Amino acid sequence: MVAAYLVLTSGWFVKSVVLPSLGSSLGGELTAEEVSLSPFSCLKAKGVRLKPRGGETLIELGGLEVRYGLFSILAGTIKVDELTLEAPVLSVISRRGGPSNLDSWLRTIPRSAPSRNQDRKSTRLNS
Repeated sequence: MVAAYLVLTSGWFVKSVVLPSLGSSLGGELTAEEVSLSPFSCLKAKGVRLKPRGGETLIELGGLEVRYGLFSILAGTIKVDELTLEAPVLSVISRRGGPSNLDSWLRTIPRSAPSRNQDRKSTRLNS
């Protein structure tokens, strides 16, 4: 248990397993230079980049810090106590007569709509 905890909360695991998976669900490649995770309360990352598939870097953050309550999340309420973005840069590149990298990225984000007959459990986002 201790070894699993140490691996799952390591910066290496977050950078090599979690970020690629999250990036894929965001329709691109999500990377970070450094990551530290306190699983019950805080995620910190430096040098965060989101690059859409086949495009130029769209979002760069010098740093990111998210403070949350894990037990609230496990109970179905996403409660973010604090979100800090350091040196955020949004680079929208528009091509003459064509889509921008933002348009291209928005089209690649997977969307799924719940069916009308499907039971839905709602998740609340609190700030």
